[in-house]
Amino acid sequence: MTEIRPGGPCRCDERRLETCSVVGCSIAPSDTLFSGPPCSRGVPTEIRQARPEEASALDILRRQAIEATYSVPLDRSSFADLVATPDAALAERIANPDWRVVVAATTNAQAGYAVFDRDRRQVTGVYVAPHRQCEGLGSALLDRLLDDGPVGADAPNPVAGFFEANGFERTGSTTWNGLDAVSLRRP
Repeated sequence: MTEIRPGGPCRCDERRLETCSVVGCSIAPSDTLFSGPPCSRGVPTEIRQARPEEASALDILRRQAIEATYSVPLDRSSFADLVATPDAALAERIANPDWRVVVAATTNAQAGYAVFDRDRRQVTGVYVAPHRQCEGLGSALLDRLLDDGPVGADAPNPVAGFFEANGFERTGSTTWNGLDAVSLRRP
């Protein structure tokens, strides 16, 4: 179990976001991208293994994260199916030892989660609640999720910068759930 206390510098510029809702971010508050509850910076957040009973709450969080992350750079019709379609395999992946799913949670809510396919050594998703983005939770989830050794990820163009900021390098072009994406590798 890892506990993080957000409060470090915002990583919005590294993620190539145009705006941010984090208190203390260098981007003007009037330009905020995300709406929702007040910033949770400073709220103790535990990173731990996900539990199967959390799957439905995590799937809602996934949909909200996709909507918030992709709505500015992409036309909504290009990712509407991702938001509308439940991740039916999430509970199974949480219970399967060939997959690793970690969650960032406060005492009363999940703030994000990340999924890793151990057999393929591939990150298949990192999702952070819109009102918790730019606090370092995505990076903390990756740190907890991954062990030593090379790891891959396919990331839609709007989030490729997040992976690059976390030590991944672009290796090619691909698609991810029908969206233009890049293949990345972390040595």
